[in-house]
Amino acid sequence: MKTGKQILEGLFDDQRAAAHDPHHPVNDQLRASLLWKKHLLELIQIPRHQLRPDDSYVLIADIPEYFKTEFEQYFLGQNLSQHVDHPDESRLDSKRLDSFIAYLKDHPSYKLQSSDQV
Repeated sequence: MKTGKQILEGLFDDQRAAAHDPHHPVNDQLRASLLWKKHLLELIQIPRHQLRPDDSYVLIADIPEYFKTEFEQYFLGQNLSQHVDHPDESRLDSKRLDSFIAYLKDHPSYKLQSSDQV
């Protein structure tokens, strides 16, 4: 079992190695984390269209491609207000998008996959 001092020394060694090697695993983890946060922010910033003061929606077409698989799995079997003639105008209630965002924050399986895209 390592002591606290040995663990800290190991972390400092990793930090020094990462500072000189852009391909060090510590840097890969940092890039993956930053990419995840950037993608999540893009999802949060999707334009919301107001119907009434307490009722808004987003267009499903505005959901970024890299969330499509998770999005489809999360809403599997649910009616998503599909527009028959114009699928690009299909809508999703903003509250449902917020529940999807909360799900992604709690279940970051996408986060682990995003490191391949860095």
